[in-house]
Amino acid sequence: MESETIKSFNRSLTEYFSQKTEEASHNLHRNLQVLAASTSISVFNPGNRETVELLSNLYELMMTLDSKAHLTWASIDVLQQACCNPSARESLMHTFKFLPILTKFLDPKLILEKKIKILQLMQDLTYGIKISWQEAHLPHLISTLTKWITGDEIELVPLSLSVLVNLCYNNSAAIYTLMKSVNVKSFLKTLLKVQRSNTASKVQVCKLLFILEGISGGIPDSELETYIKSTCPTLKEAINLSNSSLMRHVIDFFKKIIQNETAKKIVNNYPNYAEDIEGLLNIVSEADNLYDDCLAALFDYFSCVIGLDILGLEGLYPHFLVLALKMLKTDNVADDALRLISNIVTDLFTKESKNIPPEKLEIMESVQQLLDEHLQVIISLIEVGSNEVVLSDNEVNLKLTALLHLLTQMVRIEKFSDKIISQLDQQVLRKLFDPLLSPECEENILFQKPVYTFYVEALCFITDLSDRETNWLLLYNEMLQEKQVQTVLSIALYTGSEYIKKKALTLTGTAGFLTECIGLLAKRMAELNKLVIFSPSNQTNQQQQAISNSSYISPIDMMPMLTITQEGHLNSVLEKCEQAIRKNEGNLTSAIMELYQYKMAAMNQNLRQLQMSQEAADLRATRLQHNLCLTNSEVSRLHQLLFGSQQSLELATKETNSLGSQLSQVKQEALETHNKYSEILQNLRSKTVIISQQNQEIESYKNQLGIKEDKINNLEEELKVKSQEYSQVSSELLGARETISALKKNLTSLEATVETSKKEILQQSLVLTKLEKVISEKDKEISELNKELSEQRRMREIISELAMGKRKLDK
Repeated sequence: MESETIKSFNRSLTEYFSQKTEEASHNLHRNLQVLAASTSISVFNPGNRETVELLSNLYELMMTLDSKAHLTWASIDVLQQACCNPSARESLMHTFKFLPILTKFLDPKLILEKKIKILQLMQDLTYGIKISWQEAHLPHLISTLTKWITGDEIELVPLSLSVLVNLCYNNSAAIYTLMKSVNVKSFLKTLLKVQRSNTASKVQVCKLLFILEGISGGIPDSELETYIKSTCPTLKEAINLSNSSLMRHVIDFFKKIIQNETAKKIVNNYPNYAEDIEGLLNIVSEADNLYDDCLAALFDYFSCVIGLDILGLEGLYPHFLVLALKMLKTDNVADDALRLISNIVTDLFTKESKNIPPEKLEIMESVQQLLDEHLQVIISLIEVGSNEVVLSDNEVNLKLTALLHLLTQMVRIEKFSDKIISQLDQQVLRKLFDPLLSPECEENILFQKPVYTFYVEALCFITDLSDRETNWLLLYNEMLQEKQVQTVLSIALYTGSEYIKKKALTLTGTAGFLTECIGLLAKRMAELNKLVIFSPSNQTNQQQQAISNSSYISPIDMMPMLTITQEGHLNSVLEKCEQAIRKNEGNLTSAIMELYQYKMAAMNQNLRQLQMSQEAADLRATRLQHNLCLTNSEVSRLHQLLFGSQQSLELATKETNSLGSQLSQVKQEALETHNKYSEILQNLRSKTVIISQQNQEIESYKNQLGIKEDKINNLEEELKVKSQEYSQVSSELLGARETISALKKNLTSLEATVETSKKEILQQSLVLTKLEKVISEKDKEISELNKELSEQRRMREIISELAMGKRKLDK
């Protein structure tokens, strides 16, 4: 997707140059907006040929524009986005040289927002710039910056001063141009007044005083103490404003001045420095949306102060650690966070001390506990990084370098050594070397500092692991046998810093670095001796020295100083001077003044010609650099293609040799097969007779078989009849079975009904017996009642008879 965006931009730019229509301009503007809104900064990686074409085309486009064009500011947005990629920013600064074009856009008539926008871009493109000679755009740029610094627009002062400081830092040509443009002493006095009213400019003013030390006399101790005391407040203000550029200036200058013993004493003797740093930590903890650039700069500052003997700073180590451990998975901050953790571990655990105070022991335990809790996260980072490692991606290489350095420090602590060895998979470290050992690895990439630094650090880590377990020693020996690993060590010894060279030399004294490995290393160094390229500054000095020692005459030296008319006037003036001297007339002074004016006019004209020549030469040199960059990318591609073709050729040669051996084997097998064939042919002839006899027997068997087949046909017909009868019977049987099954179902239901009826009859019989018992009881009762009734009747009769007898007696 990113590649398609770049190709689309290059196509639209070609269309715009061929026909500058409104539609072409609109398409180009849309592509510029898409590039400026790109979320991935890897799209601007200068190692890609398409990106080189993009930046070269963007340069040519901006050469044709002015500050009023809408394409100009869309291009500036693209450059601002490209500056987020450190490699791209370096290329924009030194290879593609966009600064002269941006200088052209510094128009005093621009609105304030556009001035700020272009100064912010210049600030990024001048940070760390190297100016080896007097460039044509410098006078205009520096004079414009000094005017804006001393002007009325206060918003432009910090940015203009920042750009000026970047230009003058370690660049003599820019300092000479500044000295020619303004009165430096009065300018510095103005700056000292500015810093009193503008706190944000204090750092740049001190830095400029430090740069112009020969003129300003250096920074006074009082100003130095004031600056050191204001470092943390300035950083707090920059954090609140999310101004990462100001933070970077403050921290870089702080690193510079603490090399001074006076400044170091001031820092160490300042009683509240630890409290100020704690205030910084509190601001960061409370901040919700802090930019990654600001956090990275802050971690760099914390790493710097750890090396100083600041009273009470060790008590903040756990807080540093908590903040750094939170940012381990943030891409733009992880490497600075890992360096901060490494510095804390180094400061606490590598210094040998017999009598450790209880407070420090408590801090050490707290740090160990935090590291132990996050050990799995740290090791998982290297597992993730092993899948992301790409030689051309410097950000990943820097992050992995810091991570390996931290693990190297931690594995030397007894509490962590066994845990790291048990949790770390050997295949993970092996995968880190896969891009280096790949056949597609380009040797020119190995000369990049992040690449060889990363692999030297990886070998040092494996060395520490091999001292504790033999499995790692085998991996270490295996890696040292590889040609590309020895190449990396050779490059580190040739072009690395003092620290890297020391580490590489330390590896040669380890147990796993055998005599054979030393021989391989010496051989690779001898091969690389022919390819070592010195730095551009050294080349420039050598070239200048060669030119100064030679009798070389440039075309500028042969250019006439005066025109024909001026030369005629000069000759007439000289004649008048000679006549005046002879006659001793009094107008000698006026003639000399006239001569001086002609001389100054000639010098001004020569200066303008030289300025135009210099501008043309700068433009030509820049375009040649663009072409060289394009050519290098094409050469790299062709070299890779050639390398692939060579590998394919080697594989084809091996395959041809193997096919030749296979062909000889096939021929031998064919000869053996031919011998076997002749034997089989003889056997075949002897068996042909047997086959003919067997054919006759087969014919007889066929006749018998025909008779049998007739019988079989008759039987089959009978079988068909029987089968039809059987099918009818089976169908009838099937119907009968269905009827039987239905009857069985009815029988089952009737049996169930009978069973239920039996149960009901049984219940009724039980009820009947109960009723019979009740009836018998009732009969007994009735009989008893009848007896009683009969007795009563008899008693009544007796009574009635007695009554009748009494009546008769009464009568």
